[in-house]
Amino acid sequence: MSEVRAFETEGKKYQVKKPTIQEINSGDIEYSKAYYRYLMTGLPTQDEMEAMLRQRGLIQPIEVKTQVLRQKLQDVVEQKTKAETPEDKQKAKEALQDVQVEISTLDAERSQYFIHTAESRASEDKLTHLIWLTVQVETGEKVWPTIDALKNEPNKTLLTDAITCFTMLVSGLSDPLKEETLTPETATVS
Repeated sequence: MSEVRAFETEGKKYQVKKPTIQEINSGDIEYSKAYYRYLMTGLPTQDEMEAMLRQRGLIQPIEVKTQVLRQKLQDVVEQKTKAETPEDKQKAKEALQDVQVEISTLDAERSQYFIHTAESRASEDKLTHLIWLTVQVETGEKVWPTIDALKNEPNKTLLTDAITCFTMLVSGLSDPLKEETLTPETATVS
């Protein structure tokens, strides 16, 4: 049996099952079809977008700032390593977190330029396809009878929760909603 993760949205219980090899292959086929379709409609590839952004001088300032921050990050890590007092260690830890946030912000800014590329849009279509295949009600039936029903789902909270749960499941991340402690009901003997 495949791995399943439960979630609840607005009082209704749902589950996401880990996709099978066949479902993953189906998602890959959806990606390929979507990629070709987006290329035919004129969306640029990531490489084409990057070349255009470089030509217009939009990426280089972000890269320079990121490079400076990465050097600063190394310096702060070195300071943290050399810190002797708890106060100095705490200051270094806070500085480290601040620099990491700045780098993440710049990475997000850079990524925004690539949202409307053929690869990005095809990846979204693949994710939508896999969500449609794997999100179920408690009885194991699909939540959405068709992929169009999923695309037209008015409940954005359900969509967000389904995507989050699916992503955490396939990434192997632990479920933050589950308690880490064992109870008599959840403990099993192997």
